[in-house]
Amino acid sequence: MCNQMFEKFSQDLNTFIIDTIVILLSWNTIAISRQLNAISVQRLIKYLYLNCTHKNSMVIESNLDLIKKFVELWKEPIHLQYIF
Repeated sequence: MCNQMFEKFSQDLNTFIIDTIVILLSWNTIAISRQLNAISVQRLIKYLYLNCTHKNSMVIESNLDLIKKFVELWKEPIHLQYIF
């Protein structure tokens, strides 16, 4: 479901996507499991990274901070060989 949701949006991090990521960050203690689809998490990180640019440097910094926090909290299902 997450993959379909993010693929249908434009090539930027709009407020809906950012709010969804913030919710995922708040769920990190209960939502992360060993059965979690690691490829989906990695695709989400790739999407966030590729679409974090913006005209405003403060927005870019905020987007990168969001990605950093996501990686810090959801690092268990991430395997670098699948990200790019």
